[in-house]
Amino acid sequence: MLFLVLLNFGFSANDKHKRKFTPPGTVEISENLFFDETEIANIHWLEYTYWLKRTCGDTSKDYYSSLPDTSIWLPNYEVYTKHYFDHPAYHFYPMVGISYEQAVEYCKWRTDRVREMLEMKKLRKPKTYIPKQFQYRLPTKKEWEMVANAGYSEKTLKWMKRAKSKSSSFATFNCIREDESIDSTYSYSFITAPVKSYWANRYEIFNLLGNVAEMINEKGIAKGGGWTHKLKEIKIENDFIYDKPENWLGFRCVFEIIEE
Repeated sequence: MLFLVLLNFGFSANDKHKRKFTPPGTVEISENLFFDETEIANIHWLEYTYWLKRTCGDTSKDYYSSLPDTSIWLPNYEVYTKHYFDHPAYHFYPMVGISYEQAVEYCKWRTDRVREMLEMKKLRKPKTYIPKQFQYRLPTKKEWEMVANAGYSEKTLKWMKRAKSKSSSFATFNCIREDESIDSTYSYSFITAPVKSYWANRYEIFNLLGNVAEMINEKGIAKGGGWTHKLKEIKIENDFIYDKPENWLGFRCVFEIIEE
């Protein structure tokens, strides 16, 4: 399973004056900054825990400290305590039940694994571009809000308008509607949605609003709101406060090139 998720993202060439690769799992925002296309999903975290289990041992502190807190689903969603994290049906649902510290450790681990992957690629293809210094990390509030404010492309807006005219169940993101009688463009769900649900924004990024709120680099603050929040709360400028793992709280990484 090792590298399965990372390798599936692959590399792609850009214009000659830009990067010669797209960091695994991301889309380009600016010259040195890339955002994850989706929230971190269970499949990504399973790859992480599998690597720790294989490398450090199944009784190691490193492995056990990486496991999610499944008690976040109690008492109303007991079935998810057993199945949400590792059942194949939920592989591409957002990862929840983890702390800020666990998210930070995952970013460090992902940085190391991608560096290894690039170095192996360079051995096969010596001209492979590798930045001297880079990292995956949690986004800053300013970065997250800037990307969330990008809106939708004209093409996507046309598709959204067409879909809305054909279906009363049309949705742009996942949250709680306060009044089911309102002609809303938002979806109500009893659980999270797959990370590639709904419409991607102008950067081709999914679910910045709704589904799960996303941790930023400032501990205790998340952005975007989640599936348990009300529609009026889901605003780009709103902060969501947390002090422990929650079933509405996840994250995505950014990739930053620090030195060419």
